[in-house]
Amino acid sequence: MTEEQTKRSAITANKLIDWLRTYASRRINSRLMDERRCIPPHVMLELGNQGILGMNVPKEYGGLGLTDVDIMRVTQQLGAIDISLATFVSCHMLLGVYSIIHHARPELRARLLPHIATGRTLAAFALTEPEAGSNPRGLIATGVSDKTGNWRLNGDKCWIGNGSSAGVVSVFVRLLDVQGRSRGITGFVLEADNPGLHPGLEALTMGMRGMVQSGLHLRDAPVTEEALLGEPGAGFVVAQDAMMTGRLGIGAMCVGATRRCAQLFHRYAERRIIATSRLLDNPVTLERLAFMDRSAVAVESLVYRLAELRDRGEYVPDFGYVVCKIAGSEFLCQSLDWVMQGLGGRGYMENNVIPQMLRDARVFRIFEGPTETLQMYLGQRLLYRSRGLITQFIARQLKSPRMAERTCAAIDAITDARKGRVESSPDQKQRLAFRCGELATWCVLTAALDGLPSDQRKRGHSDAQSWTEQQFDMQLRRIVKGETLFVPTASELVGRISAYVDSVGDLEQDLPCEDWALDPMLRVDPTKIETAPIQPQTVSNPETATSK
Repeated sequence: MTEEQTKRSAITANKLIDWLRTYASRRINSRLMDERRCIPPHVMLELGNQGILGMNVPKEYGGLGLTDVDIMRVTQQLGAIDISLATFVSCHMLLGVYSIIHHARPELRARLLPHIATGRTLAAFALTEPEAGSNPRGLIATGVSDKTGNWRLNGDKCWIGNGSSAGVVSVFVRLLDVQGRSRGITGFVLEADNPGLHPGLEALTMGMRGMVQSGLHLRDAPVTEEALLGEPGAGFVVAQDAMMTGRLGIGAMCVGATRRCAQLFHRYAERRIIATSRLLDNPVTLERLAFMDRSAVAVESLVYRLAELRDRGEYVPDFGYVVCKIAGSEFLCQSLDWVMQGLGGRGYMENNVIPQMLRDARVFRIFEGPTETLQMYLGQRLLYRSRGLITQFIARQLKSPRMAERTCAAIDAITDARKGRVESSPDQKQRLAFRCGELATWCVLTAALDGLPSDQRKRGHSDAQSWTEQQFDMQLRRIVKGETLFVPTASELVGRISAYVDSVGDLEQDLPCEDWALDPMLRVDPTKIETAPIQPQTVSNPETATSK
């Protein structure tokens, strides 16, 4: 973008943020959305009218064409208003729409994006399967060539945000040729009227109850080359590109929600008198409020540093996005737990906001990659595979050569400390990788703050940087010292837990609940008895197919 376009984007984002603050206070009721498990139509329509559902759609297709920095600013505000609503917008925009903008064929973009930009069509992103959650390479949904240059898609997707309400869905399958040989993961855009695309049951989730999360079933869904996302066999790259953008959005949402936590806790602590003083004067309260402030500043700095790099067209390695997702979700959930504890009985009351926020935020630690999986991945990158790439990113793109040097020194210290230890078993190596993943998280957060230009440093940045670097030092000492906890073997634990039947029994409630089935006398086909519109099918694992 030119400098003038960037300025216009910022002005538009400012107007959207101002509008959201006013609209949220007058027209949004988060409690009703949660209780009714539905985002009201007037809210969806107004988000479309204001262009929020098309923030990332280029102007030539009728969208706002905002910069990534400004998209994250608006996303942060949405996170402070309602986590479920923010996630609805992000699933649509940062996953479903993003993959179409950047990877769909020009003709398809020209046909779909004008409707998407104004909210007339919602988008979804269907990657997850019952047997392929944190490991998308384990997909078993298939796309089989029908010898005419087209494909038929089969398989089942689960936990798809906006799934059954979307007009277009980015779907990922394992492509097979006419001989049944695997040609790699491939993405397609399916429209809701595709005869082989069937909505599945909606998931009764603990939180995020306002937005639809459902299954999707593919039954010989026909697709042509026009529907391809990227090239055949390159779907994993397409999916990763969208998921990294989604992780950046999670970081922004978590910053907004964490700051709302701090506002609520501060408001209560300032008014609540315990013994002879305010709760706000209690050192534990101050420590926890400081955590919320510091963590929000740290994650916000990283989110915007990465967004600025994207706006300049620079490559951002995946571990930068991973840190946004890990830190944002973990800090937010810890903050919410502490706010609930600090508010006492009031914190446990549904009418006091915090329980719903806690239920909504909890999934951030799970979807788009569980914290444990991502943290172990980060640690392996740091220790074994990508030391140079990580330190180069910290030094050059985050502009923190000091933290790059500290990272190299830390890896050397860990390597030296391991020389006298026996760490041959897989579980010991995994445990070390997990701990080094936490070290990498603190390192990247510190670098994002350390490399901020002086004219961008604001109140609280220095304090947040001192805190993140202190956490980095503490984690490094734990790793070098080799602190370990004794953990029984799997067989030992299975034996102990199997014996629980003697003390607590082994229960499973099977009293029937409501009858939702349509009476056979009223059915088109009176012999049809299943309650679901379509049942999941068993698909043979294409990993057993012959590879190219």
